[in-house]
Amino acid sequence: PKIDNKKVKYIGSEKFGPSTFFFSRYFDRKADSYTLFASQLDPNTGKFVKNFEACKVTDDKFGAFRNPFSTFTSIDSTKMLILTTYPTKRNENVRYGLKVVNPDMSTVWAKDIEFGEADKDFRLTDVEIDRSGNIHMIATLRMSREEKKEKDSKSRYYTNVYSYFHETGELKQYEIGFTEYIIRSIDLDVNDQDELIGMGFYSDKKIQLIDNYKGFFFIKIDPRTKEVVASNVSPFSEELIEELAG
Repeated sequence: PKIDNKKVKYIGSEKFGPSTFFFSRYFDRKADSYTLFASQLDPNTGKFVKNFEACKVTDDKFGAFRNPFSTFTSIDSTKMLILTTYPTKRNENVRYGLKVVNPDMSTVWAKDIEFGEADKDFRLTDVEIDRSGNIHMIATLRMSREEKKEKDSKSRYYTNVYSYFHETGELKQYEIGFTEYIIRSIDLDVNDQDELIGMGFYSDKKIQLIDNYKGFFFIKIDPRTKEVVASNVSPFSEELIEELAG
């Protein structure tokens, strides 16, 4: 389809507030800019009511074949984060654009942030937005061999949670990588008290040709106190292992 005589590419669609939006992107080669459009759907007619320019970003390293946008909605569907992943090279620090909007696509706040980690050592794995419009991100990081030896860690990979509080501009970092274990997967969610709940699988062995899982782990972070208030692991029971292996 075309929006404002611009040929756009469909990204995805989702319910946000009372409306359903179809998202599409447009790349302007001359301006090195990407635009994210949000088209509000009328479900009774199947036609678009209005096309919003939800986000526009510029970077001279953008290319036409890579989508820089992702969207994430709060648990009460009152806030949406539009995340822009800026292109960075291996030794450059990773950068993201954060823009939070209301269901009518009006802006709550917007800011670009840069992490003190190189692209080659940083992988963003999960993003959440709470009802106040604060952003919470999980990243897998890789330490150097020297750091691994110094920390006596079983793996060079560890997991951090980052929270960006837009009212104060604070970027808070929580290191949750259990030093005695290896986190294999983690899912982060915001509950109805705006607490961060993280769950996943852990291992006690180095990464091998086949995956090895020891059990479950659980963490809870209170953004008000900015503290990890719960953190524990639960090994698989013998009964569960027998059931899964059987």
